Amino acid sequence: MVNINTGNLGSGLLKEAISRAKDGNIDAKDLTALIKTAEKNNLSKDEKAFLIGLMDQSNVTQLKSSTSNQSPISIQFNEPSANATKNLEIDMQVLSNGGDENSVKKINQMNPQLREKFSFLLNNVSNKSELISLLNSGKLTMLDSTPRRVMENISDMIQGPNKPGVNGKQLAEETISILNDRNNITQGQHGTCGAGALQNHLWSKDPAELVRITKDLAKNGEATLRDGTKLKAGTGSLNWHSGSTMTGGSSENRKDFNIIFQSAVMRNVALIGGDRAFGNAYIHDLADYNVNNDNGDSKSVRSGDSAANPVLLTSLSESIMGKSVSNKVWNAFDKMKEAANTGKQPIALYSADRVVDLHYVVIQKVDDKDVYFQNTQSGTLDSMPVAEFKKRLKSSIIDD
Repeated sequence: MVNINTGNLGSGLLKEAISRAKDGNIDAKDLTALIKTAEKNNLSKDEKAFLIGLMDQSNVTQLKSSTSNQSPISIQFNEPSANATKNLEIDMQVLSNGGDENSVKKINQMNPQLREKFSFLLNNVSNKSELISLLNSGKLTMLDSTPRRVMENISDMIQGPNKPGVNGKQLAEETISILNDRNNITQGQHGTCGAGALQNHLWSKDPAELVRITKDLAKNGEATLRDGTKLKAGTGSLNWHSGSTMTGGSSENRKDFNIIFQSAVMRNVALIGGDRAFGNAYIHDLADYNVNNDNGDSKSVRSGDSAANPVLLTSLSESIMGKSVSNKVWNAFDKMKEAANTGKQPIALYSADRVVDLHYVVIQKVDDKDVYFQNTQSGTLDSMPVAEFKKRLKSSIIDD
């Protein structure tokens, strides 16, 4: 048993706890309010023991019959479990980093193993508020195809082992940032708009699989997709980081997460030499995508170091998502518009300069005046008049 001197419970904590226990239950909403009340001052030993004790239903039942008029009084609570102590500490950390009642509720719904994973992440990443945002959105507990949860794969990034050159903690923090905001998906100075568009599509439609694939690339140098095919890390990509200098002299400015995923996609679907064979129409392995040679120019395209083949990109999308995906050329705009406005997030390929320079984007929506698309070139949501986009559109990749 634990003896708690309620005279040491300041800030009206006892009175509020008794009031909230009158229905015989202390739920996530109650606990959140009580923690915030206690934290108005530095949490004393008795206050911490009191809050931990409220996680035991027998103690709540005892408190229900108490009165705050007996001051000071001593309450004997059942000894809390080690898990109860740890859970309160997690709840307090979450609330002090921007969490709320919803956050506490989601944590309390986790099994002990998942709470342990979440606690590990909370103690090992610097962007805690972004982590809590993912908790609130439900993304942290989404399942991939294996099936494992997003938070488990992010934990694996930190714990490793990873391939040489991979900074697991940095990759984990970037994963959290990217999952929070798709504007963090950028292509830099490279011709990886097709890979970035696929990344953007997965961000919306299959984020858990996006995380798993990137984690496996960092850990194993390859990832097995839903159809059993392999996606291999791009040559040199695991040792390539922000600040690295390309053959053309430009400095890399992408996050490692973007570098790793986009380079693997480009190795698979490059216009010249992509690993992915499609019938007898393409000669694969003719060249090898190398990130430091991708300067986003025509020379890079010819050497297999830039530009994605739309047919191969469609095939890769099917392999990743495990469902039918089509590359629409005939009546492409109307099909793209319908897909965008029903939440399918189609990928569109259009002429950026009306002649040669092609660019992939993900279409968010289409109204009577404008087409709105996620653009990895700028990392922003951009728009173009419908009439102009129709002239430039070449094809659209749509989930069937």
